[in-house]
Amino acid sequence: MAPGSEAAFRAIAGRLAEDGADCLILGCTEIGMVLHQGNVALPAFDTTLIHCAAALAAALA
Repeated sequence: MAPGSEAAFRAIAGRLAEDGADCLILGCTEIGMVLHQGNVALPAFDTTLIHCAAALAAALA
């Protein structure tokens, strides 16, 4: 990832919050490598992690 990418993504997340967003959906596999619940103020949902958890639950069922 290019230097400054995390700062750029965090700035975008901040602007989304200021504009009224109530959560972030991290819908691209790479975004979850930069943004996470520890570095953004909004609830963040990483779709890669959500899909992995669902696949594991289905495999173990």
